[in-house]
Amino acid sequence: LQRDILGLRADALREQAESKKAATERARSAEQEYAAGIIGELNRLTTPTTSADGKATAYQLSDGAQAAVGSMRAGYMATMPIVGGLFGGAADAQAAIQSLVAKLDIDQIRQLKAQSRTGATGFGQLSEGELKILENASSQLATSQSEPVFLDRLNKIRAVVEKVLRFQPPSASVGSGSGGNDLGKDF
Repeated sequence: LQRDILGLRADALREQAESKKAATERARSAEQEYAAGIIGELNRLTTPTTSADGKATAYQLSDGAQAAVGSMRAGYMATMPIVGGLFGGAADAQAAIQSLVAKLDIDQIRQLKAQSRTGATGFGQLSEGELKILENASSQLATSQSEPVFLDRLNKIRAVVEKVLRFQPPSASVGSGSGGNDLGKDF
């Protein structure tokens, strides 16, 4: 009888561990999809510059984003209809900016972080400073900014979101923690 009870307890513990693992995998999948959506919008607004070996070294605003932001927008967009070409690119960039701001919903980001208090998912291991970067982005990303300021904010968002995408969950046998980092700088 005691052997049966021990067997049942072991089965229950194994089932509990499998359930926890499945929940972590679901949370990780959801955050990967969410982060990939943000990166997709960033890719619509920026283009990579590459080094001689073909690796992306930095990002610059896409032609459409340049037309939608800062000096180009102030000088030309107010008097030009948005039809095709460069100005059609500006309309696409405007749509990407609106989509990016919508995706940077701080409540959803905090929910993803809360699902992993132990840091077992990418959003779970972000610092409060990194969350503040994303929170500020949704309220401070405006086409009236200069191109360098706008690009700087996009690059800060990219750095935080790429960290989430690169995150590798700790193995079940290794303890997990929230971990520190150097990305927690405000705008």
